[in-house]
Amino acid sequence: MRSWHLTSIASVTGSVPATFHETAEDRLSAVFGVEPGGTGADTAYLECARLSQAFARVAYRLLHVTNQERNMNGIDLAATLLQAPETAEADGVERQRRAEAWTLSHLVQGTQERAFDKASLGQLKRVEHALTAMQPAEPNNPFWERHALPPDVEKLGEQIHQALAAVAIRQLDMRVATTRLALISGQAVGRETNADAATFASETEGALGFTLPHDWTGDVRVEGTVTMDANGQQKVVPAQATGRMPEAWGVYARRGDGSYQWLANRTTEDEAERIAERLARIDAHSTLNEYEKAAKFARIHEARVRRSQDSTDEDIMAAKEARKNAEANMTLHDADLQRRIEHAERERGREAVEQDVPGAAKMLIVVPYKEKDEAKVLGARWDRRQQSWYVPAGMDPAPFSKWSQTRGPEAGEPASPIATATQTGSGRVYLAVPYSERHGARAAGALWDKAACSWYAGPQGNMAALAKWRPENVAAQQDPSMTPREEFAGFLKSLGCVISGEHPIMDGKSHRISVEGEKYSANAGSGFYVGHLDGHPAGYAKNNKTGREENWKAMGYMLGTEEKARLAAEATTKLQEREAELAKRHELAAQRVATQLAKLVPVDHPTPYMVAKGLRPQPGTFTDKDGKKTCLPAIDANGKQWTMQYVGEDGTKRFAKDSRKEGCFHVIGQGLDELANAPAIVIAEGYATAATLRQTLGYATVSAFDSGNLAPVAQALHEKYPDKPVVVACDDDRHLELTQGVNPGRSKGEEAAQLVGGIALLPIFAPSENAYPAGLDPVTPELFRKHQRTGATLSEEQLAALERMKQFTDFNDLANRSVLGRDGIERQVKATCNSSVASDASVEQQEVQRIRQLAQDTAQEQKPKRRRKTATIA
Repeated sequence: MRSWHLTSIASVTGSVPATFHETAEDRLSAVFGVEPGGTGADTAYLECARLSQAFARVAYRLLHVTNQERNMNGIDLAATLLQAPETAEADGVERQRRAEAWTLSHLVQGTQERAFDKASLGQLKRVEHALTAMQPAEPNNPFWERHALPPDVEKLGEQIHQALAAVAIRQLDMRVATTRLALISGQAVGRETNADAATFASETEGALGFTLPHDWTGDVRVEGTVTMDANGQQKVVPAQATGRMPEAWGVYARRGDGSYQWLANRTTEDEAERIAERLARIDAHSTLNEYEKAAKFARIHEARVRRSQDSTDEDIMAAKEARKNAEANMTLHDADLQRRIEHAERERGREAVEQDVPGAAKMLIVVPYKEKDEAKVLGARWDRRQQSWYVPAGMDPAPFSKWSQTRGPEAGEPASPIATATQTGSGRVYLAVPYSERHGARAAGALWDKAACSWYAGPQGNMAALAKWRPENVAAQQDPSMTPREEFAGFLKSLGCVISGEHPIMDGKSHRISVEGEKYSANAGSGFYVGHLDGHPAGYAKNNKTGREENWKAMGYMLGTEEKARLAAEATTKLQEREAELAKRHELAAQRVATQLAKLVPVDHPTPYMVAKGLRPQPGTFTDKDGKKTCLPAIDANGKQWTMQYVGEDGTKRFAKDSRKEGCFHVIGQGLDELANAPAIVIAEGYATAATLRQTLGYATVSAFDSGNLAPVAQALHEKYPDKPVVVACDDDRHLELTQGVNPGRSKGEEAAQLVGGIALLPIFAPSENAYPAGLDPVTPELFRKHQRTGATLSEEQLAALERMKQFTDFNDLANRSVLGRDGIERQVKATCNSSVASDASVEQQEVQRIRQLAQDTAQEQKPKRRRKTATIA
């Protein structure tokens, strides 16, 4: 901090009480290397936020004390103690200069929406001032004398206009969040007043156009609705229940009693989702816990990325990972969870002490699950080793008599010397029997106690044979204590994760890991974990395939065989239940979209999306009565429709809710009948690319919707049409290879082609279109990430080159944007597809000849041979 000239409280918080926290956050952001007002769930951002709050609290406390002393002594000590090295005027100029650079950086990158989310009211005002100063976008403007003017002035003007509108909306939302925070604080301490509720209602009405309930929980729901006639009265009902296309979209807020209150209706889903986003932002700003707040902002960002038509699969995956990391951080730092962990550790420590005390005999009791709370109140404790409740030594056993395990022999039953020896005093002798040794223990006379979930020595048990399973003997056979990393690895295995290579990496960062039942990948998979070695080693993991997630804290022991078997059985059961529930939802969604399809009409005139993509109306494509939406039915290889993709006028894409997409596709043409007559199976990512290819080739093509679905679709169609060659028309995302280190369009397409023995076809553009200029400094993922943080790493020429590369990625771009045009796509696509068909026919002919030759050779070998005469020697 001293290297950044932060040497006093005032140098951190400034001298204006109203902006203590805001100023501290701005100045400390440079120390932690984060953006002022930025969003995130990483340690640096959260530490910066916490330290800013701490400095602000100390400054307020100093101000309060010094004001009291000033009143008593007539001396203004506040100005002395809080005096900053710089004047307030200089401080404001410096803050505004940083705001200008920060605003311009996000404006050029197009990331202002996310950047503005976390900004405070004061920061938003400085951003507004910076945006206003940018106009007009002319070289003689003082603002552009201090900063470089981007080359595309027209685009810059649109960006400034949109940013000003976004800032104005967020300023209104911040005022609502401030009043809600005051309302929540009053509710928490029991001092809620009518004035607080009235102010909140007034602010929401003015900012949003409707009133939020004062007991709003923060949850929001968007649901499509239709109006139906019920007994002569118009009634609004959910569209999903009727199978009809929504006429409007309602926004509902959840109240404290669990009910939902209607807030507003909008004509499109996008408008309703934008209202829901504003409400989510208000809820996040009125959240006190920094980790919970970061998780809420991460959810907002992911939802926005998924709605954007410009988002790639990698953008969506990155937003999803950021949200998961934030939620994991929130879970790991949950105060209630930490208290439960500490309580459990204290209990284990107390149990260990009692076990080490000589003569501290335990009276084991059998407590039914529904009576456990009663036993716990009386003082009973749980023994993890023996898996049973017990009465601690020195406590009166009388209150626990109804759960006592001690009983005498039945009338007429001879007393067993074994029973006499083992059932005195503390009742049953419980055994630590691993799951794999249960049959041997049962043969020796062990019985299973369902209530205690543990084996014990039966009345006729052979104690000599059962002795090796007594807890005191098993302890000597336990594996030595493990390192935290080994223990965490065992924990991950119990969740179904595949441990290999460097996993687990316990560096406090999030990591992906493969799980059982999926294709292995060293750096990806359906598993997620975070492991910490600092302080008391702890962690968190989730298996997204089974839905199981757990927290972990180092204990120094290994999961037993029985425990592993129990966890594996639970995971299998949960997976089966989840798959059954998912299949049920998929079937209901399929029925719903089939009903919707019957009410749509085939496309006769190009929809707005088709016009933008330069497409003619294609068979199999549908639209609504207004001809605005583009609706694409998605089927499986058997022809069953499972879902539908809805493409809006602006290109926004979404699928039917709760529907199945994996392995489903849309045929551009007359369905599977036309596809069966096609000489080759040509598969593309998006509809526009597939439709462009059909216009070029003249026969049916297939859209898999995204790169991740290419492989499942290719395998399903290859299995259905094994005699047809498969051509996968890939997207070439070279700009992502430079900025993120991956080219998902190419890698996923080549993988799909390799799985079915097909051909991966990539578009070839003119040299200046999809290639990074040789004369510019190279762009790497590290430099691009740094530029996203600082806005000063890449030049305007580099950013312009990346933006240009984004415009040339698929065959639709080749046909409509490239100088090569439709002649270029015809030469590239027809040549490849024709050669693929010819090659496949040649291979088939060679195979027929080989089979015929093999049949002839077999027949010749099986033909009976004439016996040769034997010469006689006289």
